[in-house]
Amino acid sequence: MEHVEAVGAGTIVLDDETGQISPHIHISVGEKMNSALARTSHLLNATVLFLTEMVIVEVLDPHFRRIKNPDLYHIRLLSFQQQEA
Repeated sequence: MEHVEAVGAGTIVLDDETGQISPHIHISVGEKMNSALARTSHLLNATVLFLTEMVIVEVLDPHFRRIKNPDLYHIRLLSFQQQEA
């Protein structure tokens, strides 16, 4: 296990098709033993030992959804929809 410093940001939305939570997180990680050499990418899997700060902001409107785009190989793109009154 390496000692690292990391920072990340992303979105957490509900997948309408599966009913599951769908996180999309970007992260930059610097390796302490390697002069803080950093890499940046999507977070796919991780084990967290210490979490020092986390901010979660709930956005009620507009409504966030990840919708498959058939023109982009069915990649789920984040969309924003106004809720009906």
